[in-house]
Amino acid sequence: MTETNYEIIDSMGQLISFDWIPIPLRIENIPGRISRAKNEILFKTILPPLGFNSFYFSKIEQHQTKYEEQMKTFNEQCILQNQVILF
Repeated sequence: MTETNYEIIDSMGQLISFDWIPIPLRIENIPGRISRAKNEILFKTILPPLGFNSFYFSKIEQHQTKYEEQMKTFNEQCILQNQVILF
């Protein structure tokens, strides 16, 4: 990631705290690496055994309202699928 104005929200709509970690120079200098990212995000979470959780990463715009002021919706139908699992 190249900027620090992001937020992480879990599947229950809660803000997740995270740390910005600089990407080491030895990683940045890998031949063929084309990413402009200078940082990575590190956050702690609990995952059920053989399970998963969803996180939403979003950029915070200067004119965007605070998260608490935005409308939250729950209990909407969610379809999760990929090549391996279909729910």
